[in-house]
Amino acid sequence: MKKKGIEMDYGKPDRLIFLERERQYHKWDRYIKWLLAVMLLYFGFHIYNALAETPVIINTADGGQRVCIVQGNIVTCY
Repeated sequence: MKKKGIEMDYGKPDRLIFLERERQYHKWDRYIKWLLAVMLLYFGFHIYNALAETPVIINTADGGQRVCIVQGNIVTCY
């Protein structure tokens, strides 16, 4: 049986090299996306905690002020 078309494919090695490079590129792209997602969660949690702290200003009898921050069950005054 005789083959139709091109007998020798001269571009095959170049295509295989290109496909391997693309596979490596997409693998690293996936890792970078996961890293960015983890960083977003980490900093989002810190921003949430910073906004969750409720500062309370207390006026004292001698005319001064104290600032107290409520963090869950802990109250810290300065």
